[in-house]
Amino acid sequence: MDAHNEHVLFSVGYDGHTIAVAGNAAGLEQIVVDDEVVSATRNLYSHGEHVFNLPDTGDVHFAFQLQPEHASAIWALRSPAGVLARGEEAFINHFPRIPGARPENLPAPSRTSRALAVGGAGFKLFKSAGAVKVALAGSAFAGWSLLFDWRFAAMIISILVFHEYGHIRAMKRFGIATKGIYLIPFFGGAAVGDRARTHWQEVYIAILGPVYGLIMCVAALIAWWLTNIEILGQVATFGALINLFNLLPIYPLDGGRVLKAIAWSANPNITTPFLLVISAVAFATTAWAGLWLLSFFLVFGVIDLLGSRQQMLNDQTLPMDGYGMSVSGAWYAATIAAFVGLIWLMADAVPGGQVPMVMLRD
Repeated sequence: MDAHNEHVLFSVGYDGHTIAVAGNAAGLEQIVVDDEVVSATRNLYSHGEHVFNLPDTGDVHFAFQLQPEHASAIWALRSPAGVLARGEEAFINHFPRIPGARPENLPAPSRTSRALAVGGAGFKLFKSAGAVKVALAGSAFAGWSLLFDWRFAAMIISILVFHEYGHIRAMKRFGIATKGIYLIPFFGGAAVGDRARTHWQEVYIAILGPVYGLIMCVAALIAWWLTNIEILGQVATFGALINLFNLLPIYPLDGGRVLKAIAWSANPNITTPFLLVISAVAFATTAWAGLWLLSFFLVFGVIDLLGSRQQMLNDQTLPMDGYGMSVSGAWYAATIAAFVGLIWLMADAVPGGQVPMVMLRD
């Protein structure tokens, strides 16, 4: 094991052997028995499983679940005959940065930052009340009902809730504490939870909301195709527009979170020229398609990313490797293309269906 890049999360003893779980900031996870690597895989989740040969015992199965909120790890060692040992150990809830990563010493928070933190904590406490969720949901329903009618409002809110449920599901998959869903009148919703521990988790959590929203929009589209009920087609196209808006490359929208996670995972020295090249290609593509609204926000989002360079240098979140960044970028682009395609398909299919396309082109 290369001690420069990997460090031990936790270790356990069994039958005179030391079994250690080690990893690095790029997501490489290793099982080390008596200073010898016996199993390795790429894992960015809070749980893991490994099968390896343990001297004097034979093939064994080692599974663990990290509990960041308690800084502990629950583990179990099994053989084909049954459980050999199990227990709970303290673990180090921090990865050292890989070579060339951001500096570890962050500047002390300013007085303004402290005030904002206190205000944010107060707002968080305010949101914790269940009555606030009910009030926001009622306001959102009333707002959409005023714009259209109660049936349209109910279906749009269903899409929004399912969108936010996608975020919640993603958080729970990574063992991140969640605090619920809040609907925002005339805008959308917010799934509130603790901070992601890796940039891949940030991408997965951010993108799964629009993916769940896409599932609901496609379901409405299929229902419209089978029944020819116009309101279902309208819900599909307006639901697609709302989800597409959330994918705009502006933080803290879902799209901005995805792009920041990708940009902040890259080497700072190549991030700026890479962003400029990619944004130029994307701007030319969207402008050629006449999608001027997307073109405008694309430029705005890139400026926002370039302006956050100092934050990027101080970022301590675990980065993605090249493969993770490529998958994230392709997933983001494919999701945008799916929503644009749905809006384009429905533009002339139902009354009012052309409004989202006009908004994208205006």
